[in-house]
Amino acid sequence: DASFILSVRNTVPSMGDLIIDNVKISIATDVDEVSIYDIQHTTDANGNSTYNGQTIITRGVVTARSNAGFWLQNGKGAWNGIYVYNNIINPTLGDSILISATVSEYFDLTELTSVSLLENFGNTTLPAPEIINIADVNESYEGVLCKLVDVQCTALPDQYNTWQITQSGNNLYVDDDIYFFTPTMNTHYDITGIIHYSFSEWKILPRSDNDVAIHTGINSDETNNITINYDANSKNLIIK
Repeated sequence: DASFILSVRNTVPSMGDLIIDNVKISIATDVDEVSIYDIQHTTDANGNSTYNGQTIITRGVVTARSNAGFWLQNGKGAWNGIYVYNNIINPTLGDSILISATVSEYFDLTELTSVSLLENFGNTTLPAPEIINIADVNESYEGVLCKLVDVQCTALPDQYNTWQITQSGNNLYVDDDIYFFTPTMNTHYDITGIIHYSFSEWKILPRSDNDVAIHTGINSDETNNITINYDANSKNLIIK
């Protein structure tokens, strides 16, 4: 129940005609709150959400921001992240928010559009990145904060500032939608970032310089074979 009172005060007739804006008051239909997991989880071959075209309410923590929007995540792991295409509200990294939005499919990327902020609960702890391999990157990790360990730069940035990483024969692109990092060819890195889909390619988007670190573990060398034998007489290891 509500009352709307519209009034005009302190007018000066000598200043000319008075113009009243058109006002429309409507009753919104009920909108259900839906988890990001339920929005993203799908068995559709194209990855389309079962909520495509519907207006929903959802909540999560802001895990990354770009010039055109931000990424929202509720919990850790697969199906729990989503991209929010937005130029209206301006949350900061780590904000826990409740929003109303429309689920849309943009060239096979599930995203939220027509966004309205319902409540900002303040800053909180970001979800820990999900540690995955390049081979694991698929629809289930779209929009999720992830970490790739021991990946090798196999192609330097092109004209679009996109570069390639490889792990066990699988390739993935690193893009600069949020932050641009200058890699060194053949160097092994640990990369944290958002898994994203654009221009028909899967990518990881680091958020800052802190998201890309040189891998300090023992790297595998797939171009050479190393043979280790044990000499029982000398009780020594022989490495060739």
